[in-house]
Amino acid sequence: MATVSDDMVSFAYSAAQEAEHMAREAGCSVAEAKLAGSEAYKNAMPRLTSHGNARLHIACVAAGVAHGYIDGKQAKLMLYAAQLALAALRASRL
Repeated sequence: MATVSDDMVSFAYSAAQEAEHMAREAGCSVAEAKLAGSEAYKNAMPRLTSHGNARLHIACVAAGVAHGYIDGKQAKLMLYAAQLALAALRASRL
């Protein structure tokens, strides 16, 4: 049974695959297509606007690293941003 995080990761992965395919069809190099896929993946990820979205964002970062769409340095910054968002969201409830 698929979870919401599985669905979100699949959505971002599909966006990346489609962008890569379109870039290759347009005559881009493999590296350019991978970059297009990486940007599409990150753009498809949920924004850090709620606790649930932050959790989905973290799942997408982990999967993005595994699929090669997010490098380690980007992942570190993205996870830090998620940590800050979660802290801010917690503080706003007080």
